[in-house]
Amino acid sequence: MIGAGVALLFALFAQERVLFLGTLALWIGLRAFGSQYARNFGAYSFVLSGYTVAIVGIPGALDASNAFYIATGRVTEVCLGIIVAATVNHIILPSSLGPQLWQAVIDGSQALADYALALLERRGDSAPSRSKLLGQAVAIENLRASAIFEDREIRDRSDRLRFLDTALIDAIGVAQPLGQQLNALERRAYNEMGLDDVIADATAAIRAWRAAAMGAHALSRRLLRAQAHLPLVWPLCRDPSMPDEEVIRRIAIIARLANFLQH
Repeated sequence: MIGAGVALLFALFAQERVLFLGTLALWIGLRAFGSQYARNFGAYSFVLSGYTVAIVGIPGALDASNAFYIATGRVTEVCLGIIVAATVNHIILPSSLGPQLWQAVIDGSQALADYALALLERRGDSAPSRSKLLGQAVAIENLRASAIFEDREIRDRSDRLRFLDTALIDAIGVAQPLGQQLNALERRAYNEMGLDDVIADATAAIRAWRAAAMGAHALSRRLLRAQAHLPLVWPLCRDPSMPDEEVIRRIAIIARLANFLQH
């Protein structure tokens, strides 16, 4: 509709070929630019409203008396195609993106557990697990953006699904520096710093959650319980890029805490 409407406006000065072609090129350029910043159906709408102007506007400029009929014919053809495709999709050959989306959510939770276990258990390179988790986050967002048009339940839970997708990306961002800190420590240092028991508790909880033996709330409590057993020296573990001021600040916090416990 937008492309056809703009094409009719361009047809008003079709006799000025420089102005007409220049405006047409500017419009298509702006649409192409917008498609790079939008996503999914939004990106396609930018592209569609761009080349529709060329499909309708150029024939309309060559035959100005029939420009309106060319525009209405284009809109009618597209709307008829949408109606036929929707009818086939919902009545003759019914299919839905809902089951694919919920399966992607399940796969994303399993990929998150696998990535966490790969980090904590030091099972070789964790990059494949990280890439898989990132791919699942992208798949969930792509399916959500399309499934909201065909499923009311998904539409009602759209914000939660977007929050889930953001949480997966945040988990990757948090896990990367954690993996660097663990790599900086030798295995022998784990026992000396009291990390073996903490990591064992955390991995056991994650495995139970992955196997559906416990829910998310139980997992959160188990992880907080494991975190409570971290030694005071653990906050000092850092990657070399951390500013010295941050290290000094953490030492001061631990010193104040130790002084409080002594009194």
